[in-house]
Amino acid sequence: MIAIRTSLASYLRFSILVAFWGMTSLGQAQNAAGSPPCLGFQSPRPGSIISAPTCTLALAAQCPLERVRLRAEYVSDSSGKAETVQLGELSRPPFKMVWRIDDIPNQLFEGAVIHAEGYSPEGISLSTVVEGVFLCHKPIPTRRSTVPYFHRPISGKPKSREFSFASPDSQTLVTVTPWWTTKWLRFDIKVDDLQFHTALPKEQLSTTGIELMIDRHRTRLPYPSSKSAIVIRVPLEGTPTQILHKPLFSTTGSYQLQRASKVFNYPCSLEVADFEGYSASIYLPMKLFGKERPDSIAANVLVRYIDQEDRMQEASWAPGTGTDQYAPFVWGTLTFGSRYQMRTAALWISTSFATGFIFSLLIGLALPTRRKRFNSLSKSERSEEEHEFLGRISDSIHAVVTDRDARIENVAQSVGLSSTQVNKLLKKNTGSPFLHHLMLARVELAKERLRSSHSSEKFIAESCGFSDVDEMEKFFKKFTGTTPYRFRQEFHVT
Repeated sequence: MIAIRTSLASYLRFSILVAFWGMTSLGQAQNAAGSPPCLGFQSPRPGSIISAPTCTLALAAQCPLERVRLRAEYVSDSSGKAETVQLGELSRPPFKMVWRIDDIPNQLFEGAVIHAEGYSPEGISLSTVVEGVFLCHKPIPTRRSTVPYFHRPISGKPKSREFSFASPDSQTLVTVTPWWTTKWLRFDIKVDDLQFHTALPKEQLSTTGIELMIDRHRTRLPYPSSKSAIVIRVPLEGTPTQILHKPLFSTTGSYQLQRASKVFNYPCSLEVADFEGYSASIYLPMKLFGKERPDSIAANVLVRYIDQEDRMQEASWAPGTGTDQYAPFVWGTLTFGSRYQMRTAALWISTSFATGFIFSLLIGLALPTRRKRFNSLSKSERSEEEHEFLGRISDSIHAVVTDRDARIENVAQSVGLSSTQVNKLLKKNTGSPFLHHLMLARVELAKERLRSSHSSEKFIAESCGFSDVDEMEKFFKKFTGTTPYRFRQEFHVT
């Protein structure tokens, strides 16, 4: 009798294990067929962009589990090596926890990976993973510059408006001069490198050179996507190519960033000089930016060079190292200068003469009166002061962008100018008044929130400073050529 009971107990245990194994196999088969797996992440999903200091982890279990252990893998900011952090153990459903990511650096390009391992009452383990979780919770100061308009043919030289940056070891100095015409956007990139020489092995020359990165729509995504990003590589040995990136997010939790290349089919030239450096001129047709030219784009310039110890090094305009430099999230902002309207030399000369004459009369009448310091500066001093004030005005606009009661008077007071002077400065240097820049800043903020959140359009409109949804849609359509709804459909990643 005792033997029969023992056999019966063993049989029951065996039946439970077989049933559980069958349920697990069924869950895997359902997963392959598109149904929910036995254990899976509800949040976050592949491609999620986390901009808050916390990340909510939630799992759905389709079979009985006693506990679930969680861990995350990320790249360290200091060493660049993969790190693993144990997030804890959940002992009962719902399997949900909040992960504080204050001490975790931004995870761009590849994102963080989160693992979950569940255990059944019989001790059988099940695991699941979610890849491509992008942590963008730490703000990054982005650089800004202006792309002036040039009215002469493509072979001419524009008025210089350059920006520069040096390599970490100060071996190279990179100077970038961008400008645009009605047909082309051109970048002249000069690399001063006294250690460079063409006698380097071809293998090294083919891996060194210049890379230009452009984000046409300023998506600020943490990874490059060829829908918006253009990456051009100009090696010192070989043919210029365009690098194509295609992010793939799977419902099973995986993430892959496919990379391919093709020959760059637009004008591009390269000049090299031993123990001096090299320079490249890269042209992009304006038609790549759509029917209407955007007010600004995001960009980065990356230079690879060989240091004195024969090691490959990198220098970038945008902050960051390694693959982070390919993330539009860190790229700088290039604002297009106003278009030059004069078409002929005769019209330019006559207009300049008339303008100069009238201006001289006005100055003569104004001399007896008291003049402010800003108006009494020389031309070169005024240019430098204007550039400084423009930067301060831009910062002030971004500081009040979410305030629905923001007015030009608030910005003028914060920079120490009158409202009239602020508007004149903006119109002179950008061709657009204060309201244009305020609404553009609000639209850029709305784009970020439409792309990375599930909030309603009404909530986003109010949180971005618009008076209502209608006002947001009006200016959104004006600056992007599409509606908030369509933009979210195309670029939403959560």
